[in-house]
Amino acid sequence: MELTYLAGEQLYERYNFQKTALAKQFPFMRSNNLWKGLGLKDGNEEVAEAINSGSLSIGFVGGANAMYALFDAEHGTSEIAYKVLYDTIKKMGTVADEFRDKYHLNYSILATPAESLAGRFLRIDKNEFGVIKNVTDRDYYVNSFHIDVKKEISLFDKIRKEAPFHKLTKGGHITYVELDGEARKNMGVMLKIVKVMKDTGIGYGSINHPVDRCRDCGTEAIIYDECPICKSHNISRIRRITGYLTGDLDSWNSAKQAEEHDRVKHGVR
Repeated sequence: MELTYLAGEQLYERYNFQKTALAKQFPFMRSNNLWKGLGLKDGNEEVAEAINSGSLSIGFVGGANAMYALFDAEHGTSEIAYKVLYDTIKKMGTVADEFRDKYHLNYSILATPAESLAGRFLRIDKNEFGVIKNVTDRDYYVNSFHIDVKKEISLFDKIRKEAPFHKLTKGGHITYVELDGEARKNMGVMLKIVKVMKDTGIGYGSINHPVDRCRDCGTEAIIYDECPICKSHNISRIRRITGYLTGDLDSWNSAKQAEEHDRVKHGVR
């Protein structure tokens, strides 16, 4: 937990710097009083306690990779790996609570939805430790507590395994499932997925499905190599990068492109 304590103190140091900012630097927040008390401040006053309602979050990536390093298995299949990862994140939450009580600020643990960071951290570790199977032998770390994106697992098993981590990550979290078809054509499955997410305690759930569009003729469908109508290869592919939809897949950074390529479609079992 040493690094968790270090991160907690670093956040407090950053907070003390940020609260010296002047109110006039945040015209939108000030004019709408979106930070409690900020609208009452003179423009040259420091924001000070007005930012106290914000959050100080300690995030993490690579839970699955860490379990591979320890047990040569990740928490989607190994009970001991699951318990160790769960207990570790729970202890991190205890540290966040200590900082909350010490400084009276909103400390929490965040299941980081890393983008470029997922690749940057891996490159740093690969340079230091070399290539390790299922850990640094790829271009990215698996986000937060997520089951390895390469793991063959049913969507309902994935939801049930990841759900308990949501209550531990009060600063934010997401669980997603990957569908291999057009979701709008199977509303029954969609409704069942949403119900299972609700019943298991998923705080933020996402149902990912491919959205492809031919830039030449406008055809929207699941398009593989070429448009089925005009045979064009000029295809726009919209995918969810982490917690939101982004532009064309080609615009993603290389680490997230590699992750998207590895994502297993989750069957309904």
